[in-house]
Amino acid sequence: MHVDALIKRAKYHQYVSNATTETIKFSCPFIYDVAVYLAKELEEAFAITIPEEEIGFLSIHIGFGIESSTKEHNRVRVLLICEDYHQSAQTIIKYLKKDYADVIEISNVIFGVPANNDELDVDLILSTIPLYILHKRVLLISPFYTDMDRSMIEEAISACLKERKIEQEHDLLTRYFDEHLFFHRTDLTEKEEVIRFLGQQIVSFGIAQPEFIDSVLKREEMSSTCFFETFAIPHAMELNAKKTMFCVLINENGIHWDQHQIKIVLMIAVKQQDRLEFMKIYNSIIHVLWNQSKVAKLIQAQDYQDFIKCLKADMR
Repeated sequence: MHVDALIKRAKYHQYVSNATTETIKFSCPFIYDVAVYLAKELEEAFAITIPEEEIGFLSIHIGFGIESSTKEHNRVRVLLICEDYHQSAQTIIKYLKKDYADVIEISNVIFGVPANNDELDVDLILSTIPLYILHKRVLLISPFYTDMDRSMIEEAISACLKERKIEQEHDLLTRYFDEHLFFHRTDLTEKEEVIRFLGQQIVSFGIAQPEFIDSVLKREEMSSTCFFETFAIPHAMELNAKKTMFCVLINENGIHWDQHQIKIVLMIAVKQQDRLEFMKIYNSIIHVLWNQSKVAKLIQAQDYQDFIKCLKADMR
């Protein structure tokens, strides 16, 4: 229904204003990018033009679908260990589901001490029995699920989610950056020449075809990939690279990117098989670079090793 109304508005150039577009673009970059791709397909199919405000509306509809489909993969896996006294396990599970249904998955309930390590393959162990398990986060709670228990559990879940995010971001560094795709150049000062230079490096590295460059430029025409007037993450419309990699350019003197002057560009090529990881990769790097003081440190990096060291430090 929304797309049908959008097509009709576009044909008569009667667009609607959407004040949340910029918020969505910066807080949910992957969702916005999917909306840009859909807008491009609609433009070609119906010979219409879709402005950024309308892309923002598409983002809202797409976002609800994406968020609901990925929630299951982001849950904290919890093991409950307790003594089955007056059905305490059932009481605790009832309150856990009531308070944390969207963020946890109760993998198992064990009465007494665990018999084997396979049962311990979880993110968080809640136990009414005093236990110490090496390399595992164990939280001792009462059988009554008190307000203090609730507060401690909430804090533990938050810590688990934070640790997972840091692990994912560190994994991003080891898997998707390469010293041969890191450049420090002050002679490249314009948006298109930077895109063409980085695109050619990716092509020469053997992970994309020459058409990759034009696809990046086409994506940029749809909507700028500049974030916070500080950095840009250009990428192709299609996910057809042979390997998912970032190609980095730093110019401390500045690069003209639309109406902004930025100093760091991270072009990303994405392999089709990594499409499910693309959301994490895209959102993670933007999360790392959202703070301008962090970007300022990265700009001062003298070489690839220094750049990665600064990037890792900013993830803590």
